[in-house]
Amino acid sequence: MIYALITARKNSKGIKNKNLLKIKNKSLFQISIDNAKKAKIFDKIFCSTDSNVMIDIAKKNLVHTIRRPKYLSGDKTPSYDVIINFFEFLKKNNIKKPILLFLFQPTSPNIKPETIKQMLKVYKKNKK
Repeated sequence: MIYALITARKNSKGIKNKNLLKIKNKSLFQISIDNAKKAKIFDKIFCSTDSNVMIDIAKKNLVHTIRRPKYLSGDKTPSYDVIINFFEFLKKNNIKKPILLFLFQPTSPNIKPETIKQMLKVYKKNKK
């Protein structure tokens, strides 16, 4: 099992709703969803967010959603803690753990599907 996890909270210290800012009529969040889907390597795509708007977008794109608790939605929350919460969600919901997890952050929209596929090839070649 290979999963994608998109981490996208609603507020930012500097720019409110920055993950919904648009580049060429697509939000940074939507670009992350599209890139994960176009890579065609993920068994499941998840989104961890505290935003109702992003939950709606995710559901329209058939992305599994995890409502991120407030204590994991602050400016200084490490991605590691969000990932731990993700694994707790999987366990609580009897969802099989992945062998490999790709983390997507909407503020890095230039990671293309081809790059994602190449990353998987490098991983498989160098598992040890």
